[in-house]
Amino acid sequence: MNNGFFTRDILLEMTVVTQIALALIAISIGAELEWKPLKSMGKSIVHITFAGAILPFVLVAGSIYLIWHDLALSLILGSVASATAPAATVAVIQQYRAKGPLTSTIIAVVGLDDAVSFMFFAFSLTMVKSLFRQESFDLLHAFILPVWEIVLSIMIGAIVGYFIARLLLRAKDSESVIFILAFLMFFVSGISMALNASELLANMSAGAMVVNVNPHLKKKIRLSFSSLTPVFYALFSF
Repeated sequence: MNNGFFTRDILLEMTVVTQIALALIAISIGAELEWKPLKSMGKSIVHITFAGAILPFVLVAGSIYLIWHDLALSLILGSVASATAPAATVAVIQQYRAKGPLTSTIIAVVGLDDAVSFMFFAFSLTMVKSLFRQESFDLLHAFILPVWEIVLSIMIGAIVGYFIARLLLRAKDSESVIFILAFLMFFVSGISMALNASELLANMSAGAMVVNVNPHLKKKIRLSFSSLTPVFYALFSF
């Protein structure tokens, strides 16, 4: 693949750009997950998450299996169908500085949908591996390990996010805020990679912890990321 400027080797070397973009998106989503407004919308968020994540998995997986009778293919495509792409949603919300119940609900649903989709994909991948290897279904790898990975990711983000929130409260200028947030992003991503946790969920948890320690920090995160995210979103689209 040597046609064009973005060859395969160049794209592989730009993986770090994708990771940074996803980390920025995850922290931005987490920064919208303030507990008090979400608490009043608990039932609606659960219902929308069910409709947006679980139903697509069931419908797509069931349809594929009925048509081609291929369990492995139906599980993989079903888990992919349950996932969402939050980049465009987050970019629009940040651009127009949208606030209110609708914005909070959308962000919360995106965050929960990612966690549900991750579990579906981990479960499906384990089942497909068992089918191809003609092995018995491994309950430990299918359920317990994905749940542990989600819990570990949330714990990493929450612990680091708490201490970062304390530092942000003391930051007086925008340069300090950007430096602290960059440290948060790279530190959480690095720990998650080292411990085989989910970078997305960990960064999302970190952003949520920061704004729940002090809701006023949401404005600092928005202002700091507004100058960084357009560049990485544009590179991420490649």
